[in-house]
Amino acid sequence: MIKKNIHIIKSTKLEFGTVELRSDGVLEKMLVVFKNITNRIPNLYFCDNTQVENPELNSEGESFMTDHFHEFATHFAMTEDTAITRFVANTFIYLYKPKVQIKMFKKKQGTINWLKSINKQ
Repeated sequence: MIKKNIHIIKSTKLEFGTVELRSDGVLEKMLVVFKNITNRIPNLYFCDNTQVENPELNSEGESFMTDHFHEFATHFAMTEDTAITRFVANTFIYLYKPKVQIKMFKKKQGTINWLKSINKQ
């Protein structure tokens, strides 16, 4: 089998590892994992973006968020701590009108409180 020529689109080193956006369709693979984790029943979703220094949302990420996020998430809570992360996220929300409600918080406790309030409804 001939392997595809894979290249790293963007890489960020963190104290616990490296996060890489690869050219081999990793988002599709993540979608399968997320659906398996949730047994194909959308659930509340939390993401900690406080370590993200230079957020970028390319067209592949935009498509993933608008076309597939609702397949595994009902609501999306995100922690962030930079103005640029807020700007990128708010721009995405404004332009693409995702099918799940997205809220950003400075502290993890805020995300927990919001997600618990959604879960009670």
